[in-house]
Amino acid sequence: KPQEANLGSLCQQIRRLGKDWLGMNARSQIFGLILGVVSFLICLSVELDEAYPKANEMLAITLLVSCFWVFEVLPLPITALFPLVLMPFAEVMKSTVAATSY
Repeated sequence: KPQEANLGSLCQQIRRLGKDWLGMNARSQIFGLILGVVSFLICLSVELDEAYPKANEMLAITLLVSCFWVFEVLPLPITALFPLVLMPFAEVMKSTVAATSY
């Protein structure tokens, strides 16, 4: 039963953090979220240069992360991990190469 109590309190803490995060969102954070996602989608849909096929994906990732960073949409340590996840997912570079920067 102590494990169930710990699991319950962990779930309560996660819910509390979620409510705190949603309650703290300012208009600038919502603007940054929308701006980041829209710029990400626009960069993925427009081809900049045929010579560099992965340039669009990298620009999209850069704009998304920079909007999230500047407007602090998410905590900065979480935002800092976005390139580590998104670059291999978009096939810009392999995860081992991306992880060497971290």
